[in-house]
Amino acid sequence: MPETLLTFIKAGLAASVFLTKFGVGLGIRPEDLRLIRERPGLMLRSLAAVTVLVPAAFLIIILLVRPARPFAVALAILAASPAAPKVTGKVKKSGGNVGYAASLQLVVTLFALVSAPLALGLLSSALDFKAEIDPLNVAQQVFATIVVPIGLGMIVGTRFPRLEKLGAWLVKIATVFFLATLLLILVKTAGVFLHTDLRSYLAIALTALAALLIGHLLAPKGPEMKTALALETAMRNPALALLIGTLNFPQTKPLPVLIPCVAVSTLIVTVYVKWQEKRTKVGR
Repeated sequence: MPETLLTFIKAGLAASVFLTKFGVGLGIRPEDLRLIRERPGLMLRSLAAVTVLVPAAFLIIILLVRPARPFAVALAILAASPAAPKVTGKVKKSGGNVGYAASLQLVVTLFALVSAPLALGLLSSALDFKAEIDPLNVAQQVFATIVVPIGLGMIVGTRFPRLEKLGAWLVKIATVFFLATLLLILVKTAGVFLHTDLRSYLAIALTALAALLIGHLLAPKGPEMKTALALETAMRNPALALLIGTLNFPQTKPLPVLIPCVAVSTLIVTVYVKWQEKRTKVGR
């Protein structure tokens, strides 16, 4: 991949992650933290599901199914990239508990500074690609592109509440950056879909299903809570995963194969959301 194109990809992904988290931060208010204060046990259990159990499930499936090595690396990166930016919106659309989703999204996002490099370090050791990943660099990238912008967004949003609508626009702009970057990657790597072996596709599908199942089973009773946690566990952060892939692999080895991983996972999550939407309508 040409160096100039790779530079555009890195810049597009970094801008997408930064703008998204700043926009999310603008919409966070002190009352959104109510569940963190009132039900700390629930939040800790939910945080463990997202940042511990999901990476563990990914590792077990990778070791059992044994996908092609680039896909094993890509799935490990995806497992270590939590806090998908549009979780709250999808939870609301599918009838989930929005307050729970918003509180958990904030906790997971802030904890990603620790969980992302730690999970990636453990997975890299278990899968024997330790030399290719520097967890400290990953921590610095997560801090610069996630923790800083969401913190700034919260500060600005608290002082200037009227800017909350700007946050939604920033998320939309960030989505455009991400889609444009994704298009650049697809132009250069479209053939990877055809050359992906069935074992690798099976590993991708099983990891996505396992992540959904972990959230659905571990959430408190009630479809609203189960939907919220299931989407938080299953929807990893594709922009962050692609950013980690581009910045930590000089030869961009996992970059092309991350696209099928994201595509298959998104498809499975979409089916789950549609199923929950139908259940919600029937319940009414």
